[in-house]
Amino acid sequence: MDDVLEALVLLFVCLVVHAVQQHPLSLGAGEGKRSKRCQHFFAGLHARRRARRKMLLGILPKPRKSPVVWAKERNTEWWQQTVLGSFSEIDWLENFRMRSSTFFYVVSELQPLLERQKTSFRDPVSVEKQVAIALWRFATNLEYRRIGEQFGVSCTTVYHCIHDVCQAINKVLKPQFLRQPTEAEFQSTAQGFEELSGLPMCIGAITCTHIPIMGPEVNYFDYYNSNGWHSVSLQGITDHTGKFWDVSVGHPGRAHSARILRISGVWQRATSGHLFHSVSREVCGLQVGYSLAGDCAYPLKPWLLRPYSDREPLSPARQEFNQRVGRAHRVALEALARLKGRWRCLLKRNDCQLWRLSNLMKACCVLHNICETHGDRFFPDWLTIDRGDFPQPVCRLQDQAEEGVEALRTAICEHIQQAPCESLALQTCNL
Repeated sequence: MDDVLEALVLLFVCLVVHAVQQHPLSLGAGEGKRSKRCQHFFAGLHARRRARRKMLLGILPKPRKSPVVWAKERNTEWWQQTVLGSFSEIDWLENFRMRSSTFFYVVSELQPLLERQKTSFRDPVSVEKQVAIALWRFATNLEYRRIGEQFGVSCTTVYHCIHDVCQAINKVLKPQFLRQPTEAEFQSTAQGFEELSGLPMCIGAITCTHIPIMGPEVNYFDYYNSNGWHSVSLQGITDHTGKFWDVSVGHPGRAHSARILRISGVWQRATSGHLFHSVSREVCGLQVGYSLAGDCAYPLKPWLLRPYSDREPLSPARQEFNQRVGRAHRVALEALARLKGRWRCLLKRNDCQLWRLSNLMKACCVLHNICETHGDRFFPDWLTIDRGDFPQPVCRLQDQAEEGVEALRTAICEHIQQAPCESLALQTCNL
């Protein structure tokens, strides 16, 4: 019995020893199988992530590329080589209505307002070309497309150049060349008008003209003048040399010249005593102050002379007075003729907005004064223009004078008789 028990114990020990020896091998095999399963799982996970990432990259927008600006290639050879390279002074006058020195003076004055910053997209239009485009439009009134082809720019660029130059002229040059004269300048103008016409204390000639326009959509009939076409008015006052020192623009063509005067700034300043300085001169026993010379469209005022009405026979003295007033008034008529001859856009129908047209008209008057101041030549053939399509309306006003004003006109009439001067034949200008 003891032998059997001892044999069983020995067998148990052998089994235990065998189990212990085999256990590490079984654990290592299990860990190896689990490691392979983990590797397979994570490989599948990474594959699914890569697939999902590719799908998202296909749906989401691609990264932005560098911007590309498209611009049409245009020919600028005419401006660069012909105008700037070989234009003579006659060419400058014929095409831009001013000498090259006057042109570059205007450019230098407007450069601070018109110069544009250079960017990486494209080069800006130079100030010289902007001013040249505007002057070409003023002198020819050509359509934007043809001007753009001439200068190598787009129609939109032409449009912006014209109106930018007009605004710059009115802001920079108008205060210098279109302003009320000083006292010394008034005295010089009065002396010049007296030498020219014999009128004492005359410091300006006033007149009004009409500029053709396209009929506006708003207040259509207000701009329909008495001659049957749409227009806006330009009232100008000039000195004895034909330069404007006051303009009022943009009034509807249906308005009478006297009405335009009454709503202008000149009327307000004159009636309040702020237009002229308190300077007077004794003429045939009366104190005569500064005055303007007008035509029969204007009322008779202490500061505004008009001719006697010719509806009744006039005495020789009154006829002579009418000639002298007409001679002074002719200065304004000739100034308007030169203005329109130089800037022909004022002769043809304009299609721009009314407020832009007002800026253009004032800019043309400023440029007229600059050309006259710099002595730029005016060719007589610029006046040989056809005005048959737009004949100017004729305005007349009944000759009624305020109390005391008729005595003033009578005193001036007697002064002319006492100091006669050579009579000049009056030239008529249908402006």
